[in-house]
Amino acid sequence: MIFRRLFLGIFIMIIASLLSFVLLYLAPGNPAENILRQRTGEDPSYEEIELFLQQKDLDVPLLTQTSEWLYMALRFDFGESINTSEPVMDEFITRFKATLQLTLITLAFSIPLAFFIGVRSAANNGGTFDHVSRFFTLLAMSIPEFWLGLMLMIVFSKTLNWLPSFGYGSYLNLIMPVATLVVGYTATLSRVIRSSMLENLSQDFITTAKGNGLSQHVILIKYALRNSLGPIVTAIGSQFGHLLAGVVVVETVFSWPGIGKFLIDAVYLRDFPVIQGFVLLIAMMFVVINLITDILYTYIDPRIRYERR
Repeated sequence: MIFRRLFLGIFIMIIASLLSFVLLYLAPGNPAENILRQRTGEDPSYEEIELFLQQKDLDVPLLTQTSEWLYMALRFDFGESINTSEPVMDEFITRFKATLQLTLITLAFSIPLAFFIGVRSAANNGGTFDHVSRFFTLLAMSIPEFWLGLMLMIVFSKTLNWLPSFGYGSYLNLIMPVATLVVGYTATLSRVIRSSMLENLSQDFITTAKGNGLSQHVILIKYALRNSLGPIVTAIGSQFGHLLAGVVVVETVFSWPGIGKFLIDAVYLRDFPVIQGFVLLIAMMFVVINLITDILYTYIDPRIRYERR
C-alpha cells in the first residue's frame, strides 16, 4: 500500500506542477514586463524585455524549458527565482518556517478546543450546549477568513491599539493570524468529531456498555471516542495539509512572510521557477501527510488491516 501510494503521489506531483506551468504560460502577462515595471515603476521597452528574457533563459521553447526543469527537479534543484535570483529551495525553506510556525500554533489551540466542543456536544445531543455550539460552529465556518482578519485588525489594532497589524518576529504578531485560523479550523473539526461520536453512540456496543453500568465518562472516552478516531484523524491530516498550503489569505492580510504570500507574489510577477517549485513541494507535502494519515488509520481501526490481509 505504501509503495503504491508513493508511486501515485510522484505522478500527481509531476502532473500538478506541469499543469501550473502550462497554465501560467497561457495566462496573459509577461514575467519580464511585470518584474521590470515593478523595479523601475515605468513600462519597459521592447529591448529591455528581450534582454531580460535572454538573461533568464526564458526565450527558449516551452517544451525545452519543461524538460530542463523536470531534469533539475529530479535532483531537487528548482532553479532560481526570476525576481530575486535566489535559489527556489532556499526561498521555500525560509518562508516555510514562518508558515509552519503559524500552522503548528493553530493546531495546538484548535485540536484540544475542537475535541472539547465536539465531545461535549455529542454527549449532550439536543441540549443547550449542543444547540449553542452548533450555531457558533456554523457561524464560524461561514465567516470568510479575510473578513475576520480585517475585523480583528480594526478592533484590536486600530481601535484599541493592543496588537500590531503587520509584521513578523514577536509573539504579538502571532495573535491575530492564529485567532483567524483557529476560528474556522476549530469549527470544522468539532463538527467532524460530533458527527463521528453520534454515529458510534448509537451502536449496540454502547448500549451494552451502559447496561453493564459503566460511567458516562468511560463510555464517551474509552468506547465512543476511541472508535471515532478514524474519521477524526483523517480530518486532522487533511486540514493540516490545507493549513500548510492554504493560509494564503491570512498571510496576505497580515503580511506574514510565509509560502502562501510569496506564492501569490510569484503568480503576479509570473515567476515561473518559484511557482513550479512551490506547487511541486506543496503537492509533496499533501502526499506525505495523506500517506501518514492512511498508515495511522490502519493502526486505529484493526478492521482495515484484516480486510487488506
